[in-house]
Amino acid sequence: MEKKAVFLDIDGTLVGFDGRMPESAKKALGLARRNGHKMFICTGRPFGMVDPWLLEIGFDGVVASAGAYVRSGEQVVFHQILEPDCVRQAMKVIKDHGALFMLHDRDHCYLSPGFYAFMERRDGKKGKGMPGEVIFREGMELPEGLESLDYFGADITVEEVQAIFEERMPGYFQVTGSSFGEDHTYCGEITRRGITKGTGMEKMLAHFGMSQQDSIGVGDGMNDIDMLRYAEIAVAMGNSVGPLKALADHVTDPIDQDGLWNGFHKLGLI
Repeated sequence: MEKKAVFLDIDGTLVGFDGRMPESAKKALGLARRNGHKMFICTGRPFGMVDPWLLEIGFDGVVASAGAYVRSGEQVVFHQILEPDCVRQAMKVIKDHGALFMLHDRDHCYLSPGFYAFMERRDGKKGKGMPGEVIFREGMELPEGLESLDYFGADITVEEVQAIFEERMPGYFQVTGSSFGEDHTYCGEITRRGITKGTGMEKMLAHFGMSQQDSIGVGDGMNDIDMLRYAEIAVAMGNSVGPLKALADHVTDPIDQDGLWNGFHKLGLI
């Protein structure tokens, strides 16, 4: 078959929420690359939160921060950062509504104090530390070069947060239901309007001299919708949220049932 560019989400697609990659998924990635296809990570995580062991498996590039940072090898293909004043306004809104936040730049993750205690209460298990983690304490200077924000446990819905942002900063932010856990209503991801996983894919494809028609997107969560909308062939994991399955051209098996291997095989990548 013609050579394809395959864009893959991390959590729930490449790795389970226990942080482990199925052996069948690792074999599928390696075999597909040997067959001449390009493999790309396409994640809402900032680049610094992509586990080093995952990068060592072998990918042709990374679309990180939901399209705000695009990198192949050591070359930065595209980088979009947020205006500090807009970030401050966003932080005030989510803090006023009782939410904890997570700020992201390329290499760091800045967490509200009490973040892990909240996650343990919500999910019933202890959270693990993340690469580049910093606790953002009261009085700390706002970091430069922020790319995105996440928030958790607001007392208003994602749609209501979006409405407040539209009133105060028209057209600047896009709020999407969180890909962390199952709460997509009161936990959200905040990104620059117009910068999506799809735009990151477009930048990466242009860098490799490939077209949208060469692209395959594979994901499982609400923050993968733009990726699957952009991709020529959209694949949802069997463990995906309902709206993603409805959007997909193909629905493969869940991640823990060799979903990636089976999906690659069905598409003729391996």
